[in-house]
Amino acid sequence: MSFVEYLDRFINLNLNEYPNIGINLEINKLMLCLFIGLVLSTVLVSYFRKGMVDLVRSLLRREARCEESAKTLGELRLSSLAVKYAVTKNSRIQKIVKRVGAPEYSYEEYRELIKRKGFKEERIDLESARFYIPEGASDEANRIYEKNEISLINTLLFCVLLLIIFVCVALVMPEILTLVDAALA
Repeated sequence: MSFVEYLDRFINLNLNEYPNIGINLEINKLMLCLFIGLVLSTVLVSYFRKGMVDLVRSLLRREARCEESAKTLGELRLSSLAVKYAVTKNSRIQKIVKRVGAPEYSYEEYRELIKRKGFKEERIDLESARFYIPEGASDEANRIYEKNEISLINTLLFCVLLLIIFVCVALVMPEILTLVDAALA
């Protein structure tokens, strides 16, 4: 028996059974989609945060504090999608981890550049790009490294907690719907 069949058999929440509510909807499918979305978002957020922490940790360990000591992702032995996302799209990391030769813009300068017709972001060659953490940003980098320790166990425990909440809501929902239906009568 699949999880969806189990859900249909034991947790059947159909609003057709409550005539005063007046909505034709099976809530169990909606709740299942919500649960799956929450689990997927939890896993993805943990994955991308781990990439951010791995990048900062590797740069701090390798003493990449200036342009001369900057390291490539290959030298750091980092090749995951999360790390690549962190150095190209994550603005929080880009404030801390600098790329050798990358132009520095103020907020106003960057807004003006974007407004220009035909402006395109510079494409970063991740094979040869070298990264470092400037001395002024090392406190923030240490804060990210120490505070954001991500583990698989924490992510799995949170997903189990979401499952428990999902089951509790599915078991309590018929009683709540009965009360709402009686109140609308």
